[in-house]
Amino acid sequence: MTQNKHRLPAFTILELTIAMLISAVVVAITYTAYNMISGAYQGFTKKHNEMAVMIRLDELLRKDFFKAAHIAYRQDSLVLELSAQTVRYHFEPERVIRTSGIQDTFRVQIEKPKLFFEHGAVMSDGIDESNGNPVDELSLTVLYQTEKFPYHYLKLYSSENLFKPTAYAQH
Repeated sequence: MTQNKHRLPAFTILELTIAMLISAVVVAITYTAYNMISGAYQGFTKKHNEMAVMIRLDELLRKDFFKAAHIAYRQDSLVLELSAQTVRYHFEPERVIRTSGIQDTFRVQIEKPKLFFEHGAVMSDGIDESNGNPVDELSLTVLYQTEKFPYHYLKLYSSENLFKPTAYAQH
């Protein structure tokens, strides 16, 4: 029997098996860590997007309340008359729809909004359909997960905004 005098340096089958086992453990740990980080990121992104919708709705309501010359409740909507356009907010339990040329839908859960004028509640019945009932205060509660977030908007009218001259008025 001839013996091979030239041995090639190589790993034994046992050494290869141990290396594969160690690499499998490292891959399993990496995969688990990736899944945990990915799940946490997706949860954070979802929560961030939901909060961004609430913040955007709050920003628009504040801006529209500030810029509005007249605010009225008519035809089941809050109508804000700005200098160049009219903005309409329609409140539903699962969404708020804002219409001003284009339509924005904010998917937030809300409780029924409370509307006031001079500290008295604005009633939905007995509405003057042409002008609507005037509003100077809106109280809105947004439900997010298990918490309630109250929002309050107040419009301070000048006497010029409340006085509507007619053709019969004499100066």
